[in-house]
Order: sequence, then C-alpha cells, then structure tokens
Amino acid sequence: MVPAGCALGDALSRLHEMGADALIVTREGHAIGILTLSDLPGRVLLPRVSPDASVDDVMTRDVPALDADVDADNAAAEMARRRVSHALVRERNGTLLGVVSRKDLSACPPPLRRIAQAPDAEALERVARAVREHGISMLRGGVSAEVLMRHMAALNDALAARAIELVLASHDDATALDGVRWCWLAFGSEGRMEQTFSTDQDNGLVFQPPDGVAPGAVRPALLRVAEAINRLLERLGFPLCDGGIMAGQPRCCLSLDEWRSGFANWMSTPQPEALLAASIFFDVRALHGDAGLADELRAHISRRAQGSPLFLRLMATNAVAVRPPLDMLRRFRVDDVPGAPRSLDLKAGARIFIDCARALALRDGAVAGSTRERLRGIAGEGTHCAIKAFHFIQQLRLARQADAPVPPSRAVANRIDPATLDDLDRVMLRQAFMQARHLQNRVRLDWQLR
Repeated sequence: MVPAGCALGDALSRLHEMGADALIVTREGHAIGILTLSDLPGRVLLPRVSPDASVDDVMTRDVPALDADVDADNAAAEMARRRVSHALVRERNGTLLGVVSRKDLSACPPPLRRIAQAPDAEALERVARAVREHGISMLRGGVSAEVLMRHMAALNDALAARAIELVLASHDDATALDGVRWCWLAFGSEGRMEQTFSTDQDNGLVFQPPDGVAPGAVRPALLRVAEAINRLLERLGFPLCDGGIMAGQPRCCLSLDEWRSGFANWMSTPQPEALLAASIFFDVRALHGDAGLADELRAHISRRAQGSPLFLRLMATNAVAVRPPLDMLRRFRVDDVPGAPRSLDLKAGARIFIDCARALALRDGAVAGSTRERLRGIAGEGTHCAIKAFHFIQQLRLARQADAPVPPSRAVANRIDPATLDDLDRVMLRQAFMQARHLQNRVRLDWQLR
C-alpha cells in the first residue's frame, strides 16, 4: 500500500520491491484506488508521466471490493461481471486485507470463460445451456442454495452482459447510445441475486441524454436496441416477462428523472399498482453500463421510502396478507393445479420472507441487497432462523426444478407435493413456514397491524 499523494516514482519502487502486480492507494486508512502493472504502458510509459507526479493521477479509482469470505467461484464471477482484473478484499467490518487478481482466481468456472469468449448469438446459446447444466451439477454436488443462487446470478449477469455487447456490436441503432449515459437494470429475483433455474426476464434501462436533449428524442432508438437484447435473452433461456417488465417496453426504458418521478408517485399515492411495482422495481441493481445511474436511483428510493410512512405501512400490510400454507394444526394446505396435484407453492412461501425483508429494509433506509442481507441488517431475535428457513425453501425450489426430466412450466416449476418429501424434509419445511409466520408477526408488531 502507498498513501495518496505519493510520488509515482516512489510507488513504482515500492511495487518492484514487493514483487507484486498491484498497489493499493489509501487515504486515512481507506482504499481510494489501485495501480497495476498492466496500467503502466498506457498510463505512465506512453504518456511519459514524470516520476514526480502523484500516483493519484494514474491510479484506477472506484475499485470493487469483495468480502473475505466469498468463495473463489463467486469472486471470479463478480470480477468478470464488473470487467476488472483486480479487486480489494475486505472483512465484513470494512478492514482492508489486500487485493486479489483474476490470475489468483484461475480456477474460475469454465462456463464463465466461455461466456466472455462467445463470438456470436449461436455460441452464446450453447454456453447458456451449459450454464444451467453447470448449476445443476453444483446443486447435486451439495452446494447450498445461498451460494448457488449468487453463483447462478453472476453467470446469468455475464450472459446478459455478453448479449448486450453482441447486440450493440451489430444493431443499426447502437449509435443512439453515443453520448448517452445508460445502465441496464436488473429487477426482482435477478436484482436480489436470488435466481433459480426457472426465471423470466425482469429488466429495465435508465439513461441520461446529453444536455439539451429531451428523453423522448433518444428513447425510440433505445427501445429498439433494448427489444433486440430482450429477444436474444429469450433465446438464451430467459422467457419474456408476461407483465412486460423489460427494457424493450416504454414503461421500463426511462430517463433517470422519469424513474425518480415514477418511484415518487408510487410512494406518494400508494395504490395496488404501486404495491405490485414495489415487489419488482424496488429490488434493483446495475447489471451493465454506467452503474452510477443505478446508485443515484437507489439513493432516491431510499430517501423517498423513509419519508413515506403510509406507503411502507401498506407494504407491510401486503407482506403479512399471504398466509403460509399451514392450517391451524400445522398441517400442509395443498391444492390442485394442472400438472401438480395436491401441491403447494414454494415460491409463494419464499415470497413471505422476501416481502417482509424488503419492507423492513426500506424502513431502515436500505434498498439494494439480497433477502439474506436485508434480514441480517434487521435487529432482533429470530432473523438467523428466518434466513435458514428462507434458504431451505429455496433449496427445495432448486431441487424441484433441477430434477424435472425437462424444464418444467413456470406454472408448476415451484410447486411440490409434501408427501413426496422424506420425513426430515417435511419437518424442516413445516418449520420453515412457521418461521415465515414468526417473521410476519414481527412485521405486524413493528407496524402495529392487526
């Protein structure tokens, strides 16, 4: 490490002495940038930067950070998604431990390398099939639901990012993005990084046109590009969203100010449409493009949510409205649907945890994050058990989808007959639904709901 303001010559001497390929630049104990060997030709040697110049002038800023306990596969997937060669490594309390490179993570999963190297849509389709097979293999190898969902989300992110690149490289309207800040957004389960094997598209586009240019002037071309991306994602195994939550639809291709206005309207005049939007749009993160736009949008959502107690109360009411599929004697409540007789909906059970965690997190000013991260941030007893219960339900969903001889229809992909489970899994599922009840009771208590 070297301090901010250090002379470039001194920093390079330090890099040589350490025999390292990267140096972290710090200010008051906090990392503010990184200088790597691969930076030297383009940033130092060719421009002939003086050794007396500050290292701040040539370092890379906004270096991503990884938690120290993240596994190597997910670390490699996250670095590939962010398109960086190095990342900081921190303890959860923020203590900086060091830096990791892609070379250090050379054991990254083969599908990830194939995604980045796919030359065209046909090749990317083949890789997408391999990604699903890779995930099923991990599940059968004993990987937990939490790790697998994040891993699959990272691989799916990489698929989507490569699809975007391929479309932009060939689409007639791609030049419409020149001079436009834009970011492809992930919503819903993808936004929470909780994707299973059966998932449709929930995405959007936020953009900022050049000064003096109205959003309506660039939107038509952006919609055509986004629709082409949606169609390619469909080919990759991500069905089009029945509700139209896709970047290629006008309601999901908006300027930053338009998105801000939309969220403000939902929260100031809460209606059923607003609650539906909350279950999708409030789980948002950047997937590709200018992540700063997504950060600005999340900051706006956080501020507005904390100042909208009526909206949060309605969200909480909605989160406790769905009952876990247990009767008064704690027996499973099942029903019949075509293709899944005497079954219950695991996704609906998981939704209780998701909705409760979202309402509690928004109340506390948190927008981004998985259900687990949101629950971990909530003070009080029982959250650890709620996290374990949520992941057990997700594990059953993944197993149900993976064991189907062919990918099941979305109508039955998340349904299971409890009688087909062994005794231990039935007990654990019943207890998981009891934890859902406990979490709903926590929400009722916090908002003084009946």
